[in-house]
Amino acid sequence: MTRAYQSQRRRAMAEQTRVQVIAAVGEELEGPLIELCERVAIRAGVSAATVRKLFPRREALLAAGLDHVINGARPPDAAALSTVDDAVDVVFGYFDDLGPERLWAAYRHADESAALRERVRRIERAVEPVIKRHSGGDRSAAAFMRALLDPLAYRRLRLTGVSGTTARAQIAIAISAVVSADDD
Repeated sequence: MTRAYQSQRRRAMAEQTRVQVIAAVGEELEGPLIELCERVAIRAGVSAATVRKLFPRREALLAAGLDHVINGARPPDAAALSTVDDAVDVVFGYFDDLGPERLWAAYRHADESAALRERVRRIERAVEPVIKRHSGGDRSAAAFMRALLDPLAYRRLRLTGVSGTTARAQIAIAISAVVSADDD
């Protein structure tokens, strides 16, 4: 049962603790999920019992933490993107704002967690309007764009030593070639 605080100050402190715990989740996704509560507690500077009291189920903790990360990043605005280069820059800027390592961890753990699976889908859905706008309704072009405008594709390029600028330019060239080929 949640304690009803009479004091405004205690309520504010309890809310601050909750915010610290939620913010810590995004930073602690990389390790095994089984130890998530303990790692979040250490990062937030609270006890594991406090984390468990605030979020009795790991799924609720993951959902709150990932929602915090996703809500902190501005999704791409398809209407404002006139060129494929702009689209690639904005989509990968969105992925950078979310944190490439956080995204990788979310994808990696998605099989273990329905909350993570849903948040990964939410990120993918945020990119879908950009794909629709630039694929011109062509399903094969949209599928190709989906494969390239993917956080894991971008991460793979970056892990091979390709700079962010070069990776974005190469992906934009590939998408432009497919989109212009479909126009012929």
